[in-house]
Amino acid sequence: MNENSVESNDKLNENVRPVEEVKEEVTKEPSVKESKDDKSNEDKATKVTNVATNEAKPQKAEEALLVELLKEIKNEKIEKKQLKGTSTKIPDFKNIEIEIEKDCQNLRVANKELTFEECLENGRQMMIKFLDNKFEEVIGILDDQADISIIHKLGSAAVHFFDSILTMDKEKMSMALVSMREAAEFADKHRKKTGYISYLITPDYNTFNDVECHAELCYAATMLVSGLLIALEDQSIYGFVNGGLKIRMAHQSFKECAYILKHKTNWESQVARMHFESGTRLGVGSFDLIISFFPTKLAKLLEYIGFNSDRDQAVEELTQAVSLVDGLYYDISSILLSAYYGFLEYFYGLGESDTDFFDKSSHIWLARTPSSSVVKIGLGVREMMVGQPDKAIYYFNECIKGQDFWIQLHYACNWEITWAYVMKSDWSNAAAYAGKLKEECKWSPAMFTYLYAVFLFMEMEHNNKPELAEQISIELKKIPKLKRKLGGKKAFHEKIVLDRSKKFHDNVQNLLLPHLELIYIWNIFHMMAKQPKLLYPMLDDVEDKLNKHTKTTDSGNLDQYCYLTFMKGVIKRHLNQKDEAIQLFEEVINCKKRIKDEIHLLPQSYFELGMIHRGLNNPSEAKRLLKKARDDYSNYLSECMINFRVVNALEMIKKEKQASPLK
Repeated sequence: MNENSVESNDKLNENVRPVEEVKEEVTKEPSVKESKDDKSNEDKATKVTNVATNEAKPQKAEEALLVELLKEIKNEKIEKKQLKGTSTKIPDFKNIEIEIEKDCQNLRVANKELTFEECLENGRQMMIKFLDNKFEEVIGILDDQADISIIHKLGSAAVHFFDSILTMDKEKMSMALVSMREAAEFADKHRKKTGYISYLITPDYNTFNDVECHAELCYAATMLVSGLLIALEDQSIYGFVNGGLKIRMAHQSFKECAYILKHKTNWESQVARMHFESGTRLGVGSFDLIISFFPTKLAKLLEYIGFNSDRDQAVEELTQAVSLVDGLYYDISSILLSAYYGFLEYFYGLGESDTDFFDKSSHIWLARTPSSSVVKIGLGVREMMVGQPDKAIYYFNECIKGQDFWIQLHYACNWEITWAYVMKSDWSNAAAYAGKLKEECKWSPAMFTYLYAVFLFMEMEHNNKPELAEQISIELKKIPKLKRKLGGKKAFHEKIVLDRSKKFHDNVQNLLLPHLELIYIWNIFHMMAKQPKLLYPMLDDVEDKLNKHTKTTDSGNLDQYCYLTFMKGVIKRHLNQKDEAIQLFEEVINCKKRIKDEIHLLPQSYFELGMIHRGLNNPSEAKRLLKKARDDYSNYLSECMINFRVVNALEMIKKEKQASPLK
């Protein structure tokens, strides 16, 4: 090694300081007191002192020092190239540079001197941190920085809303509502004031600056969330009217945002435009998706006053929002689409979701926030959809281990784990996790208690534990006192568990494979169909019971026989044994005049036959059967569920016919 290389090495090692030393320096008052032997440091301190003299605030000097250090690092990178091939340890300039740039931005945040584009990026980074399990840290930062910009104000209110929805705590809902109102007022101050003339003449959107556009978007979001909170907090007529007016205002603002996105051409920053598009598509898509799940008559009425109920269009808007991976609202859009494909499509839809969205998004999720508990839930849901309960359980447990700030995320995981064990016919573990939900979660106490009783019953039958009968009876008797209302009405799944608890709490032995009804309600059969081996144990149970419950003239026994026959048909359909499934459903329908209590089996059988004929490319027969399911029966236990699914099925047949006119 020559002398010049050694001198160069010594010089570099002397001038470059560790990050910790840099951070320590910027927290002190600027000073020119340096070592006399270090001329470069003395010059640097002199420069910083000059900057500090010209600026009133000490923070300005700190920022100037950081900028000066960045310049030095960039100059020293040139020397780094000369050291290649030598034995000298080269400092990690990249990490030092990143740390200093972060400190510069933090100083600008503290002084409220961020540009609007920096505010958007800062908000995006807060969202990423939030999803990476740093909930408490982000909440503290956003609360401290809420007055910096409309983005920070909305973010602060949003995390309080998220907390209130997870906990369903009335006090937290009130606090979240106050935060949302403050955010709405803050955004309203920055909105473009167009006056009443805008109702007559379309504004020139090129006169809107970027901040005014985003203020309109933030205002729309705060109005929507405020409306939802009001409706949840106050379930009186006044609450619903007030909440509805807020939601109507939100819808108008989101429409205005859509017009801005379409017509504005002179954006000051394309980054700001990208973030705006991300939020606008999320808002419009969310509205349309929610309306699409309303009953047909109500949806048509809402269309008349300006809403849209086209679900495909709604999903397309959300898909475009998700395609903007660097958008401020990407993560919220991604969570909403995950909920749609992994939950809504099963509970309210046909259970025909594929995993394309999860397959594509999982790579992005894992690259951005690999340790995120929310990401783990998404990965677990994907495994449930493809009939892999063991893998799903692994991801849900990883989510639980990942954070304990919001225990409510544990409840969501425990719910999914319960169904994963049901898919495996592991009744002991299914009962254990349902029991955890019953004891810890307040979302739906009646449903959780019924699940616990049902899975205890299955454990009693499969493991020959007659001593559990008394406990099952006790749990069933509790259910009527645990009912809850949503929007002033009982949810339809709670109607079912209330009916079953009243019917069987004194004669537990008469329960008949009650888990199958629950699996049917939550559309879990569609998930299990991806792995047929999961269905065979349940088919064996049904056939074993059918050998003991023959078709008789006794109405009670006939109801039980028809229930078992219907469930066998459902399992056969998901095993793709369609001819046998058709015979089984027709057998149930042939008993319609003699069924006493289980009337819901008839419209459900017509629905299942309609779905089979749709799969056999017989759209006319499918439509006829589906309409019979919808129109010929009313006031039965599963009416709400069947009506939702019939509407979805008829819409799918219509679209399939348009795609293939020759059918």
